[in-house]
Amino acid sequence: MKQILTPALLVLALFLIAFIFVPRHDVPVPVIDGDFTVTLSVSVAALLDNMDLLDAEKHEFVPEGGMIFPAATVQAVEGDTAFELLRRIMREEDIQIEFRHNPVRGTTYILGVNNIYEGDAGPRSNWAYRVNGRATAAEAYELVLQDGDLVEWIFVLG
Repeated sequence: MKQILTPALLVLALFLIAFIFVPRHDVPVPVIDGDFTVTLSVSVAALLDNMDLLDAEKHEFVPEGGMIFPAATVQAVEGDTAFELLRRIMREEDIQIEFRHNPVRGTTYILGVNNIYEGDAGPRSNWAYRVNGRATAAEAYELVLQDGDLVEWIFVLG
């Protein structure tokens, strides 16, 4: 019995580790008819004057003007968070997005958008967001959006 139980526990542990820590980018996102609207933008403008920090093979992913998704009014539904909105709109627009979800900690972290990833422009570079012009301490998966909010995702150099 002990010999059967040990491999089963090992398989279960490997499954849980893979599920928790493997980046998620294959989860389907439904197209919605929203309850209200918000304005969304996604920018890598900080890279425009700092292209030397980025590996040459990544230059093609930095759009002229630095806007991956220029500010646009988009549909949102009651309960949408800054993360869910970004995820859904990037999928609808066929813009690559990768994130890591950790259900044990209840966190979701943006790894990359349009193939620009945290750490691509130095060890402290990463994705951050603002709502209505303010950085917030709230996690993007927790911050519930309201009608008329301005959500800005920005790549910061640290």
